[in-house]
Amino acid sequence: ELNGDKFEYHHSLAKTYYDQKQYPKAVAALKTAEGLATDAKFQYHLYSLRGLSYAAMEKWADAIEDLLASIPPGAISPELDKELFDTLKKLAPVWYELSVELKHDHSADAAFG
Repeated sequence: ELNGDKFEYHHSLAKTYYDQKQYPKAVAALKTAEGLATDAKFQYHLYSLRGLSYAAMEKWADAIEDLLASIPPGAISPELDKELFDTLKKLAPVWYELSVELKHDHSADAAFG
């Protein structure tokens, strides 16, 4: 159990869980770190890793929500340009997988008309 008061501690634990393919534990560690992600860089790291963890668990709606949340609002500062590009590269396969899943899920047809 981690009782750190720094975002970095929680993120490192979550990254370790992610690398070990323990995605639910990665998500849980990041959820406890939300209040500690006080700047744009920490928020990017929180939402992008959690989004990738959700994608690995095939929880597509949660993955998209978090990966979109990882994109900073408003104008993109030069130091975040690369991180934004990396986020968009990660988001594209998730959207593709979701579209394939919805294409084969006929209950989605009924739900969306």
